Amino acid sequence: MNLLDLFRMSVEGLGERKFRVSLNLVGILIGCAAITGLISMTQGMKTDITDQLDIFGATSIQVNYLKCNIGVFKGGGLRVDKYI
Repeated sequence: MNLLDLFRMSVEGLGERKFRVSLNLVGILIGCAAITGLISMTQGMKTDITDQLDIFGATSIQVNYLKCNIGVFKGGGLRVDKYI
């Protein structure tokens, strides 16, 4: 069996199973669109958050560790102190 025979068999298989091939194609397209959308959303959020934090300046926000023993927040946590 040479390469041309394999190609012919694969094209015939695609022709016989059109619905299955179309469902696979739709699934691949939806997956690619979802990944592209998530990546663009996270990049946009990162840019937006960076722009908002740049307004405060480099020395106006201090992040400290805070141990919390209240309800579902038992354990460690973060405390953000804003000095203006």
